[in-house]
Amino acid sequence: MLGTCAAHLLSDDYREFIINWPPFREVTFASRVTPALLALTIVFATAIGIFGGLFPAIRAARHTFSPG
Repeated sequence: MLGTCAAHLLSDDYREFIINWPPFREVTFASRVTPALLALTIVFATAIGIFGGLFPAIRAARHTFSPG
């Protein structure tokens, strides 16, 4: 949650330009952080955290509490 808030503060309405050298054109783009994008990143980060920690936690629980 803290990371998404920091990303929103640092990159919302950030403008960048790139010069395309062979035809000498300037390409400008702006990043927009919308509430839907923030919600999607929070859901995605939560899913990665759950699935990334689930299998090691199950394995550790089996190893710790197994009889023997």
